[in-house]
Amino acid sequence: MNVGHICTPEVVVASETETVVEVARRMRAQRVGDVVVVSAADERVPVGIATDRDIVVKVVADAPAELLERRVGEIMTRGLVTIREDEDVFRAIHAMRSEGVGRIPVVNAAGHLVGIFSHDDALAYLAGEMSQLAKLAERRQTRVGS
Repeated sequence: MNVGHICTPEVVVASETETVVEVARRMRAQRVGDVVVVSAADERVPVGIATDRDIVVKVVADAPAELLERRVGEIMTRGLVTIREDEDVFRAIHAMRSEGVGRIPVVNAAGHLVGIFSHDDALAYLAGEMSQLAKLAERRQTRVGS
């Protein structure tokens, strides 16, 4: 199964020049824990990710006077790791584990954002696969016992 088939296609995005407060309000309104920061030149190319943890650790812990003027580009996680939509789910899980992240932006062949794959997506997919495996085991036991 490809990541592009099971990732969440509705991604909340922000530009590097938006304030942290603007982004935090959007995160609250959309009920998400992260925004993918996109390129100013092409709004579908991810350049970073800013999480609720970034806001708390890198902004709230700083002096309150700076709070309203900080830009999301200042606090986002750089060196963003992405995964192509045609990659296998297990490759995505491996990439997330290797990078120590709970979510990874999904891009198309042109490098444009098409979704985000999270640990929740991975768990839902794997739970579905395990359920199918359990059904197979039940069927096999029924056939053997008949």
